[in-house]
Amino acid sequence: MTLLGAGKTGTGMDDDSTSTSSSSSSSSSSSSSNSSSGSSNSSKSSDDEDGLSAKSVLQSKLSKLALQIIYCGTTVAAVALIVLITRFCIEHYVRDGIPFSIADIQMFVKFFIIAVTILVISIPEGLPLAIALALTYSVRKMMFDNNLVRHLDACETMGNATSICSDKTGTLTTNRMTVVDSYINGNHYEGQTNQPHGSSLPGKTGSLLMEAISVNSAYNSMIVEPVKAGEQLQQLGNKTECGLLGFVQKLGGDYTAIRKMHPEESFVKVLSRLSFYDFSQPLSILRLIFCF
Repeated sequence: MTLLGAGKTGTGMDDDSTSTSSSSSSSSSSSSSNSSSGSSNSSKSSDDEDGLSAKSVLQSKLSKLALQIIYCGTTVAAVALIVLITRFCIEHYVRDGIPFSIADIQMFVKFFIIAVTILVISIPEGLPLAIALALTYSVRKMMFDNNLVRHLDACETMGNATSICSDKTGTLTTNRMTVVDSYINGNHYEGQTNQPHGSSLPGKTGSLLMEAISVNSAYNSMIVEPVKAGEQLQQLGNKTECGLLGFVQKLGGDYTAIRKMHPEESFVKVLSRLSFYDFSQPLSILRLIFCF
């Protein structure tokens, strides 16, 4: 190395230093090129491995089956071509003693076309399409059961599932809420099938309970009856309120008729609402009441 501003002395040292620096730079460039090529090769190999691992179980089995069918078709086509040519040569040249002519080339071409036809027919071109259509049909059937499948290969694994384990939050739900326990007039009713009927409740308890649930729930919450056989009920709006409305139906009431008796326009209008926050403790509601 030389200091900045040094004179012409020590030129030999400068030449040696420049040569060593150039050699070191060339070696570093070669090593960097080798490392870059190695990294590119490793990235390519990792991409290939990812591509192989990206195949589903059914796709890998189909690829193996397609290869086996192609091998069998190629073997049968080759055997058929050899048998046809051998038979023609024995019958035409050996047994009949007919000399070779240009017209015989047409027969050999015909035999070759037959072999190619066998090979083309044996290749299963429509097999992947048939599997894709079958998986699409399965996904559509699952969609009608409110099961959203984002990937087609999920049908392959879910078809072999014997048990499903979920966490404590209950991620696997039917997206419908129902009343399973109730405590009415000192009586505890346990179980979804053991809920009482409105007529079995004493006095006006049944009618008051059904009216309270129907009126105090949002009017945009409703239960839609199934149109076709085999379909399930649809709960529109708040799921908790829809579960209570279903409880009204089990009690033997009709929440739509009760709501018609108490239209939403006759209710007290809420002008504004101040939600509960940590800096403003009270929950305030401003209502508009008409006095006559």
